[in-house]
Amino acid sequence: ILGIISTVVWLAIVPFFSSTVSSVHYSRIAVMVFLLCVALGTFINIETVELYHSLFNYSPFSIIIDSLLYIIAALVLVCFSPIRGSRTNLKHSENIYGEYVAIETKSEYGLILIFSILGASLIISASDLISIYVALELQSFGLYLLACLRTDQAGSTHASLKYFLLGAISSAFILLGISIIYQEVGSTGFQNITSFLQVSFIEG
Repeated sequence: ILGIISTVVWLAIVPFFSSTVSSVHYSRIAVMVFLLCVALGTFINIETVELYHSLFNYSPFSIIIDSLLYIIAALVLVCFSPIRGSRTNLKHSENIYGEYVAIETKSEYGLILIFSILGASLIISASDLISIYVALELQSFGLYLLACLRTDQAGSTHASLKYFLLGAISSAFILLGISIIYQEVGSTGFQNITSFLQVSFIEG
């Protein structure tokens, strides 16, 4: 674990002192961060733990699901690495002037993916409607940026804008539903909502 931490720190410091750092280095940093999270989840043996006044509930099952999520994210970063090929590999990346442009993943790709995976991990461990909403927005912000990552294509920008507008409308409806539940139950925690439904069922 100490070796992984030192490697991550070294890879994070190198870009600030070198002008030849490409997006591959940032992708490697993101992969090391995901592997570090998997290692921490593997070696930590804990029971069910509630954090931040029961906003998040960590259990062995949620840690297993988080580890699988981190492994999938690391595989995505490894499989979809920046393309550095010859002219024949770039024949599908021709602009409106007939010129061939190189396709390369943005250097922010790894960082954006880390925030998206963090939001998905928080959704898995959330035990409150407010925490689910915050984690969902954190994940959505990263996905908005990933949708418009190809700035050389107009369709990517249009798709990102449509996705952002649809996400804003969906967030408004989610907040409306949370407010209605809070008005009826008096709480947004899953345990309190379950107790309210059980009492209402018994009384009915």
